[in-house]
Amino acid sequence: MQADKRTLSEILSPDIRFVAPLFQRPYVWNQVENWEPLWNALSEVVNRRLNGKNPRPYFMGAIVLDKLHGSTGTVPSREIIDGQQRMTTLQILMEVAKQIFAQRGLDHPARLLERVTRNELEIANDHQFKVWPTNIDRDAFRQVMTGSTAQGRFAEAAGFFRDSVLTWLGPNDELAKERANAFVSALRQDLVFVAIDLDNDDDGQLIFETLNSLGTPLLPSDLVKNLLFRQAAADGLDTEKLYHQHWHQFESDSDYWRGKVSVGRRERHRLDLFLQYYLTFRLGSESVVAHQFRDYRDAFQDGLFGSTEDAIADFTKHAALFKEFDQSKTGAAGNLRHVLDILDATVPNPLILGIYANTQPGSERDSMLETIESYLIRRFLCCVSTKNYNRITADLIVKLNSSAWTNAELQTALLQYEGNSSVWPDDGFIVWRQTERSAYGDLRGVGIAYVLSRVEQSLRGGKSEHGWNVRTPLTIEHIMPQKWRENWPVPDPDDSEAEARREALIDHIGNLTVLTRKLNSSISNGSWQTKRGHLNDHTVLLMNSALAQRATWEERAIMERSRDLAQQFCELWPRPKGSEAKSH
Repeated sequence: MQADKRTLSEILSPDIRFVAPLFQRPYVWNQVENWEPLWNALSEVVNRRLNGKNPRPYFMGAIVLDKLHGSTGTVPSREIIDGQQRMTTLQILMEVAKQIFAQRGLDHPARLLERVTRNELEIANDHQFKVWPTNIDRDAFRQVMTGSTAQGRFAEAAGFFRDSVLTWLGPNDELAKERANAFVSALRQDLVFVAIDLDNDDDGQLIFETLNSLGTPLLPSDLVKNLLFRQAAADGLDTEKLYHQHWHQFESDSDYWRGKVSVGRRERHRLDLFLQYYLTFRLGSESVVAHQFRDYRDAFQDGLFGSTEDAIADFTKHAALFKEFDQSKTGAAGNLRHVLDILDATVPNPLILGIYANTQPGSERDSMLETIESYLIRRFLCCVSTKNYNRITADLIVKLNSSAWTNAELQTALLQYEGNSSVWPDDGFIVWRQTERSAYGDLRGVGIAYVLSRVEQSLRGGKSEHGWNVRTPLTIEHIMPQKWRENWPVPDPDDSEAEARREALIDHIGNLTVLTRKLNSSISNGSWQTKRGHLNDHTVLLMNSALAQRATWEERAIMERSRDLAQQFCELWPRPKGSEAKSH
């Protein structure tokens, strides 16, 4: 390994190509975090020259270069192991400045910039560019560097630097020439890098990981990509073919895969979330977020995923399955996907990934997804802990791997769990919890709204004029209001026990309904006759129409409806007969 301090001119003046390998992440720099700080720093350096002060070099960090294996181009080539984001950004900045200078008739500074962005070739092709980004970015980079219409992050960078250079350069006068010359001199001579050239015996993979463990690291999935494709190159495989067959999906659909998803209080990139689910499924044990790449690397080196080509194909195949489920809107998959959102649950995803990997689309897969939904909703309705879901998910994966990925085996495994930490609640537990305990305040409001929406959906048969979308936003309403004393007096105002019984029932599921819009607060606390009339006038829900048929609403009605709803929940989310729950 050789490390030398070099100016940008010393790095780029010779005919040479710096190629970002396909395993590098796409261009991710943005205005606030990167372009503006770079421009501000460069402006300070240029202004020192304009003000007659001694130039002060600006340190741009390190770039790590390796031999480009199999390179047969017309100019020498090096592989950028680290530093491609900075180098491509500087190329765009210099290209934009060159175009502006040329348009202003500032030919000399424009030619100087040409020498650090282009190689001299007899026939112009992509080898003319001194810096060549990773595969997914090449078309956009070429468009920006040739002045063609472009979109995306490179085009945004070009627009930012174009506005910045034009504003800084000022009017087309004699001072503009001086400013342009100072600008070019600063770029070429005052931007300093530490260029690290790797020798044949240097471990590029290890150096790559070490560099990206400092400062702002790459995503774990970026490190996995680097590991796989560097190994593919070492194995003599056609990396370009492998990339386009498999990994290209992640970068052609980067809005999805690199989009951020809220998990608890954190936001994580979706591809890294998938990596966590994939590892949990393939390893049969929970993968800790901080150790994801290490866990993958160890499993890969132990041969768990087969050959390098097999590992790439396996990873991307499961990613496609995960995306299929993640984007489901209808059927058993759509219902379960929505339930996971409602319950803010991501832990079961590795198990679901296993179901998709081991079953074909159809009734068996749907039955397994419905079983998981039943397990989750029944536990939600019984207000039991979710803390053990990580352990349960991993345990189910191991059990199904050792038996068979069928609904019968899944149900058998779930029925074996006992105790609040893992039980699949039976009908008796459901009925007991809904009739003896409060729902409002104990259960998440969005969950209550969802289960009542599913009841509403079940009431609408083929003869209903309109179907029902369980994703319709609804608000929870107390039928007998929480502030009941003014308009809902107990028969005997001196009966404290009657008041206590009523107070205990106010938040039961039987006293709750859902509305497509909020009733006025004064009506919400009004008498039953007032509220009943308002329901008749405005409700579009069948369950509320049934409520409005009741002449009275009191404690017995709440208990009866709580039991009725509990039985409907049991029918909507069935559980086969088996080991009786022992927690209630």
